[in-house]
Amino acid sequence: MDKIFRYLGQGLTYTIFCALIYYLSTSPAYTYLAEGQAELKVAFNHAGQRVEECRKRTPEELRKLPPNMRKPMDCSRERSPLIVEIRIDGKPLARDIYNPPGIHSDGAAFVYGKYAIPAGEHELEVELWDSTLKPEFSFHAKKRVSLAPGQGFVVGFDEDNARFLFY
Repeated sequence: MDKIFRYLGQGLTYTIFCALIYYLSTSPAYTYLAEGQAELKVAFNHAGQRVEECRKRTPEELRKLPPNMRKPMDCSRERSPLIVEIRIDGKPLARDIYNPPGIHSDGAAFVYGKYAIPAGEHELEVELWDSTLKPEFSFHAKKRVSLAPGQGFVVGFDEDNARFLFY
């Protein structure tokens, strides 16, 4: 008689445990984006231009240097920060600044941003400024996109062809 109550207790305990796991796996409901929203991601790696122009050393400067350091051009290692501007339907969505990494600020900056935008048709405009020597943006791209609710859209940058990519 004791074994029957023990098996019934174990069965009841397992049933409660399974019901609790089922409830916690389905509730509370998780939604990544709000209703009617899509996600825009901007992700790429780019090295800004040098902060200063390279300068040619004079023969006197070269003579003063040790023989193993006599390079004809003097170039600073520091790179310009990147400024990324995004506009949706002509309205500004984001303007982010990415500083170059490294001890000498000479590395390529990794650009990454996620933005929730309303689903639907939009005119997407992306600009990249990568040189302190130029007053205007170096790269510009515009694309008409149609986004479904919950859809993700990625903007990248093709370093070899120097243009924005849209996925």
